[in-house]
Amino acid sequence: MSYNSTEEMIQYLKLTEQQIQNISVINKRYDERLESSCIQGMRILKKAQHKKALQQARNDELKQVLSPQQLTLFQQKIRRDKAKKVARYM
Repeated sequence: MSYNSTEEMIQYLKLTEQQIQNISVINKRYDERLESSCIQGMRILKKAQHKKALQQARNDELKQVLSPQQLTLFQQKIRRDKAKKVARYM
């Protein structure tokens, strides 16, 4: 499953057609990297570090596509999602 899927992003960021195309390509590329077979054989900590690095690289690319307002909304959603995830494990 996509990390903040394109469909979700379309809904809460109100993306333009050009942004949708660009973000679809970015999301697909990073989803493929996350699902690659080399990640499957990694130890848990190494896998988490690799995932975090991939997500940061993806977010850096998204910064080039999103407007400042959209970027703010995107970052807020990431923080909310992380908070929900942490709350689930408490």
